[in-house]
Amino acid sequence: MDVKRLMLGVSALVLLIGFLLLGFTAGGVFNKIVPTSWKPYPSNLVYHPERAYIDLAQPGPTIGLILIGVGAIGLIYVYASKSREGVR
Repeated sequence: MDVKRLMLGVSALVLLIGFLLLGFTAGGVFNKIVPTSWKPYPSNLVYHPERAYIDLAQPGPTIGLILIGVGAIGLIYVYASKSREGVR
């Protein structure tokens, strides 16, 4: 079994899962939580760019960032590791 290929695949999978969690969970890049006031009329539903952010208090984006870091470290390790003689 080729351990480098296994580590490469697992690291790439962890990286992909991290990007998906960061992007699509509540508070992520594509699913932003924009606070609105409690007034019943629609004139208060104005887009406030200072309130649209990645909410790191939510577990999804936080875990996504952690998984992106772990996957990137794994990919760097696989890229930087040297093969022994006779081993791919």
